Amino acid sequence: MTKRSRAKARNNARKSKHPHKNSAAATTKAAQRNSQRPSTTGRNKALTEIALVEAVADSDVVYAIGAALPPKPQGSPGQERYYPEVLVAFYAAFAGGTGTWRKGAAIMEEPAYWKIIRRYAAQRGVDLWERPPLRCNCEDARDRICPKPPKSDSSSDTKKRRASPILEEIRAVFRSESCAMAKRHGCFDPNLHSIAQPARANTVCTDGKVNGTIVNAATVEKRRNRGQTIDGVLHQQGGDDGTPKHGMKFCHSCVRPDLKRNSRIIIDMQYVPTSGYGGEAGLAVTSLTELACTEPGADTVCYDGALRGVHLQALADTGYLVFSPPHGTTAKPHPLELTDGSCTCGTRHQLHTENGHVAVRTIDEDGTVSMQRCPAKPPVRQHRASANRYDWYVVITLPCGSNHRLRINEPARDGGPLRIERLRQSARDDEDPGDHYRQHYGRREDAESINNIIERTFRGGRAISYTIDRQFLAMIGHAIARNAIADALWKHDDVPADPPAAA
Repeated sequence: MTKRSRAKARNNARKSKHPHKNSAAATTKAAQRNSQRPSTTGRNKALTEIALVEAVADSDVVYAIGAALPPKPQGSPGQERYYPEVLVAFYAAFAGGTGTWRKGAAIMEEPAYWKIIRRYAAQRGVDLWERPPLRCNCEDARDRICPKPPKSDSSSDTKKRRASPILEEIRAVFRSESCAMAKRHGCFDPNLHSIAQPARANTVCTDGKVNGTIVNAATVEKRRNRGQTIDGVLHQQGGDDGTPKHGMKFCHSCVRPDLKRNSRIIIDMQYVPTSGYGGEAGLAVTSLTELACTEPGADTVCYDGALRGVHLQALADTGYLVFSPPHGTTAKPHPLELTDGSCTCGTRHQLHTENGHVAVRTIDEDGTVSMQRCPAKPPVRQHRASANRYDWYVVITLPCGSNHRLRINEPARDGGPLRIERLRQSARDDEDPGDHYRQHYGRREDAESINNIIERTFRGGRAISYTIDRQFLAMIGHAIARNAIADALWKHDDVPADPPAAA
């Protein structure tokens, strides 16, 4: 028996032992098993590299940024540009989506991926060269936006440095396009406004994130002494009790229309300078105030304990309902005001604040001092057109059963502290697991999820650039990539399912 005959005999024997593998019944059983499995398309499918390429290539914000960047003037010196300015937007999005500049350039250098990008670009009237760009072409486009800074021999220069104006213009375009996409997804709907039950689609979650420097702090100082420019300072993470981290800090805001997977939309990403602008909380308040002017449907904010009275006052005057825990010192009992005695019992009650609530101080016969919390209804806001602001009020029930009205965002008097620093619009009630605060403050986990994605994408949350401008561009690119994925999945959800096959 020849070698070929022996192989054929083995195959026939194998088929005789397992006849179902080649039978029509096996095909029917396999189809039934596949029909019972969950769908592997859309949100239930793991994100692949080609899905990222198609999502970014079909993103409107990429082409909007490319159109906003200034082209090379006719007749100006320098090498001829073979690719339009939209190349830097693609490069930043792929680098931010994968976590490295090298991987972003490798994606654009792949002919199959470049063919997909050219097809989507042609649909928007953007003509791209048939030849895929090399890594040097991508870096040249990036260097035009973020040129290398001059050498510096002082480590204090990084504390004075700000993001370049052209990066702020890119951020403005990104923010405008992201808000428009959020509205298409159902966010910022004024008809969903409610104080008792604020809508998730109208809730903005904001937080800060520190990207650690590429090298450790000791190496940073050595290289700075040799003249290399490395931006980044020591930041405190996790509040006063957190751990310090050396790097560059950024602040992001996001919304989420529903609870579907990968539905979060980053609507803003900004660099937090070391000094000036009020720090992370000050920049966040400015961004949220500008958002309220353009999107009246944005009415709720979830933030961590970084907000203080000056920040809460500005957000409340703008019309926001803020869910933020009080600071350790402001949560302690503090005198608030003395009632006028107009209640049914005729007694003037001394009101205090404790953990963001209103309480009445009582002294028992044995001299024990206790704080009796006053039940309160959800706050009410009133718009003052003459002053162009909102006034927030809360109605509490005194121990005698009478109701008393208090203004939450009362302005400071005689240089005293702001009332909203100690009296919150919504505060946690440890005695009620289903209170108003707990029902909605949990949405702040969306911002923590963004931080977690940044941590995993950028390999331990480390920066991929030494300078502020290039890292800022990478963070904007990361936001573009995440929003593109959310938009692609949203478009997939709107596609009707295939009709069942006829029997």
